[in-house]
Amino acid sequence: MWMYVSFSACTDAVRSLNGLGPAPAPGTGPAVDHTEAFELARKQIAAAAALMAQHRPIAGGHCSCTRQLPCSVAVACAQASERHSQLLPFAHPTVELPQVGVARR
Repeated sequence: MWMYVSFSACTDAVRSLNGLGPAPAPGTGPAVDHTEAFELARKQIAAAAALMAQHRPIAGGHCSCTRQLPCSVAVACAQASERHSQLLPFAHPTVELPQVGVARR
């Protein structure tokens, strides 16, 4: 027998198991500081770059780690770096630029 369970009911159940209580309503929770997430993203990008430096293509269609290309480690590092790089633009405040008038012809 199938039973429909809403996502919020599942979330509340998991939070309850962890002793957190129900999730706050959207817009009513405490202000979130994303500084730690941005720092983690920077560390993950640096770690991925360090690993990718050890996994370069060499002659014969192989990686410097002796795996055949595409090297699974290099691919995973590139994907992780790209994923975490997408978060970093949100680390800096948005600057409102002045409006520029368009000249009419």
